[in-house]
Amino acid sequence: YGLFKIDEQTCELRKMYLYSEYRGQGLGKHILVDAFQEAKNHGFKTMILETNKVLLEAKGLYEKYGFTEFTPVHLSDRCDMAMKKEL
Repeated sequence: YGLFKIDEQTCELRKMYLYSEYRGQGLGKHILVDAFQEAKNHGFKTMILETNKVLLEAKGLYEKYGFTEFTPVHLSDRCDMAMKKEL
C-alpha cells in the first residue's frame, strides 16, 4: 500500500493489493491495520480511498474497518466510489 498526503489532516490509501493466491488469509486486515498506524504516526486524522464497487471483497473489508462512502470533489476514472474513515 501507499499513503498519499492530501492535506495536513488527510491521507489517501493507495495501491492496496494482494495477489489472488494470498487473499482470504487475513492479510488484508494486517495491511489495513498497519496503514492506519502509519497514517496516525504521520499525524493524519482522516484516511480516504477510491475503489470500484465490483471489488466486493475490498469494499467489504473497508466497511468492516469503519470506512463509509462519501462524495469526493474528484474521482479517478478507474473508480466509481470513494470512502473515508476517521482515524
